[in-house]
Amino acid sequence: MLKTFNLVIEFLVLFEVCILVLVVFSLAELGVIMKKISIVVNVYINTDSGIENTFDHPTDLELFESKSTFADFFDSVKSLNMPDGHEYDLYVFAVAANNDTGRDEEIRHKIFGMVKDSDLKVFVITNSDILNLRKAGHAFLSVDGYCEIRNLGFIFPYNGDSDYVIQFDDDEIIRPDYLVKMIELYDMYPHIYSLNSLYEKDGSVVVDESSDMECWKKCEMMNDDFKRLSSLSEPVESIFGLGGNMTFKREYFSKMCYPENVPRGEDFALLLAARLIYENGNEKCDLSIHNQEFKSYFVSNKEMIIIHKPPAGKEKKHKLKIDIERFMMQKAFMGDYLSMEKLYNLSRYIYRMLSIDDFYEFSKEVYKEAVLINPSAYPDEFVSSELSDLKKMAEGYSSRSLFEEYKEYQKKYLDELNNKIDVNKYLYS
Repeated sequence: MLKTFNLVIEFLVLFEVCILVLVVFSLAELGVIMKKISIVVNVYINTDSGIENTFDHPTDLELFESKSTFADFFDSVKSLNMPDGHEYDLYVFAVAANNDTGRDEEIRHKIFGMVKDSDLKVFVITNSDILNLRKAGHAFLSVDGYCEIRNLGFIFPYNGDSDYVIQFDDDEIIRPDYLVKMIELYDMYPHIYSLNSLYEKDGSVVVDESSDMECWKKCEMMNDDFKRLSSLSEPVESIFGLGGNMTFKREYFSKMCYPENVPRGEDFALLLAARLIYENGNEKCDLSIHNQEFKSYFVSNKEMIIIHKPPAGKEKKHKLKIDIERFMMQKAFMGDYLSMEKLYNLSRYIYRMLSIDDFYEFSKEVYKEAVLINPSAYPDEFVSSELSDLKKMAEGYSSRSLFEEYKEYQKKYLDELNNKIDVNKYLYS
């Protein structure tokens, strides 16, 4: 009797294996290959309202359940239409500002409480987890800034064998057919390895230009790209991207990383870095020039335009200085490694931002106008300190080769990918 039972069990197991093989074979015959698709979201959390925050608009931990933007984001994830034949998971990087690790267990508990009814595999990573990994020999990992955290969103899914990574922020709503359209586009255009798309806020994909200064039409210049790119029906090669709505194939994130120490604009920093590697290669990583994997493309399909719902927040004290620094840094980074003509074709916005000849002299004009607009926010002592900092930055960047530094950093990134992480330790169960 026992022998008969064992034979039945063996038959059933063999039958299931045969069915699985037939399904896989049938999908392959139809040109359908199972992919693992990872949704990555960064959740920025303020644990101490008395300290100036590192990030633009984090959620106060005390109000996390009642006012967290993550709740709406996660609802939109649960409503996604997920094409059959693929595997999906979600990586949540729950980052407390200013490298705070003191309340990570509380943060983890709150996140787990919100994802408990998910059909997805959900991985939750906190500052403490990164600190412990650093102590264990993963020195590359960091939560110091936007770029460093975005790199975590490459490294963890890479270790989880993901084929696609989609990077979001938690103040966004994803349209139901986002994944359907993304997979369709990647299947339709196999030569594309990175896609990015638009934000929609208050029903519009352009940004409000009322905050522009006469001497610096920053929003107007950004809208130039928005309007041009959103009118196109096919993917277009571009380095105009928005960090909370970018998708990548494994071939891209297994080689390319965000640059370090970028104060803002990590999206443009990545796409510019990738273009420089495309144009120049990186001998330190055995990456040759004109590798198609390092190009990025912009799409305007409605399904992939996310709805941006940032919480209200006060203007950062040093935002003006940080904005000027980011473009000063990008211009130094680009150097002579990419022509202005090619830059213009890739992004009108970045071209205009990097067309400024002398950022220090330009910054004096910007602060002069800022004082006229809001003198109480820009007292003489504050402006003098800001300009002094910008002058030092300009001098510092002029004496460095940021692209050569990036090539070294990219090599460290590739080395880190070979330093395996067991992502299942962070799986919610």
